[in-house]
Amino acid sequence: MTLKHAKYCKDVPSGSSPNDIKQLAGTLVTPETMTVDMSNHIYCPECGFPVFRSPRLGNQQAIRQPFFSHKPDVQHECELKSKSIPIRRYNDKNEVLKDIETGSLVIIHEFSDDEIDEKSKNSSQHFVQSGNSNSRNLKLVGKGKNKEVNSFPSSMTSLKTICRHFDENLTKWFVLPEEHAPKKLVHLLVNVESIEAIDLEKSICYGRITKVERSGTRDDNVVNFHLAYERRVANKQTIADFTLRTTNIQAYRMGLNDSCVGHYLLMYGSIQERGIGLCIWDAKKSEVALLPQKYDYLLDTL
Repeated sequence: MTLKHAKYCKDVPSGSSPNDIKQLAGTLVTPETMTVDMSNHIYCPECGFPVFRSPRLGNQQAIRQPFFSHKPDVQHECELKSKSIPIRRYNDKNEVLKDIETGSLVIIHEFSDDEIDEKSKNSSQHFVQSGNSNSRNLKLVGKGKNKEVNSFPSSMTSLKTICRHFDENLTKWFVLPEEHAPKKLVHLLVNVESIEAIDLEKSICYGRITKVERSGTRDDNVVNFHLAYERRVANKQTIADFTLRTTNIQAYRMGLNDSCVGHYLLMYGSIQERGIGLCIWDAKKSEVALLPQKYDYLLDTL
């Protein structure tokens, strides 16, 4: 299984195990952004084992799309080797709490416009308390029939928070609202260009803004943020475009305006019809965020 991202860790202490490397704060890179000096410092973000780039940098005759891959002479288990979408399996409550406390698991009860305070979100008290308003039930996915339902706190409540450290969050486990099985954020993101039908189940979609279309200047007038989407025929129906549909006042609250053209936009919502196009409509402020442009390269390769 090829990898679209790898973790660059330059200063790895001598004698470090793959598990030690997993805990290091490296830089997420793509095959396109990797440089020659990184060659001996590239690791799998999931298992911590070394990976390599194919074709090697400097191979002027290579014409295929570059990728990362685990070294074939190292036999080990890694969920990123699987062709199916990996799901984090827990057998007891303590395992869940440990991952929450270390930041490798993020549980989102709901996207709320009342965002958790950034300074207190890493508090152990915040994570362990299960009776607060941000707690939710999570079904533990275990091996066999022993499945528990426990209440765990949310640690993020908005897409803006996710985008703030997007390179770190991309490989973390997330449980979205109404979901129970933790999945990597990278596997939860849906490119709007792949959407061809209405879908009432909410998901995190992304696309690059190409145009802003307003029906008027009043606060309650509708504004459509058009995303990169090729007109097509699917299921015997023409789909003209894909937009985030909102109002002028709500777009202002979201921080969206005409200058956002060219930026990646992340949205959480269900897919609805808009004339002969598709859209996400009535999203809350917390369910929409612009991706900082320094992270564009990560979505460019998904």
